[in-house]
Amino acid sequence: MGRLGFLALALFPLWLAGCSSEEARRETEVFGTRAEIIVHGMGEEESGAAIAAAFARFQESHLRFHPWREGETARINRAVVAGEFPVSVSAPMVVLLSLSALGEKNSGGVFNPSIGTLISLWGFHSEEAPSAPAEAELGRWLQNPPTLRTMQLEGN
Repeated sequence: MGRLGFLALALFPLWLAGCSSEEARRETEVFGTRAEIIVHGMGEEESGAAIAAAFARFQESHLRFHPWREGETARINRAVVAGEFPVSVSAPMVVLLSLSALGEKNSGGVFNPSIGTLISLWGFHSEEAPSAPAEAELGRWLQNPPTLRTMQLEGN
């Protein structure tokens, strides 16, 4: 082994000592699932503050974009069901709707974020265990399923 190899071996423990092994790990439930954030290399106080800020942002988004609890998405959904058009939306919602429509288009309709009525038919909007809908209800939904392909975005 040459001098460079010995130098590398000699410096390796110093390099390891300089690496921060601190890790902060927190989890919460948001968007109907478990979310975990892991931060490496920051002090406990700094990483705790960063994680708290991220979780606050998650909660803000969860409230804004929740499909059936009070928030912007629920307001839009109610307006669409009632046939109240046009519907004004916020700039972040324009981005979300645009990306959702693109996802539906690119997936050939496999990704379809406008299936709220179907989700309700199955009972996923309630706190109770879901159950299969009546065949007649499901058949009516399948005859004309909603799609974002008919959505037109003009400004907001």
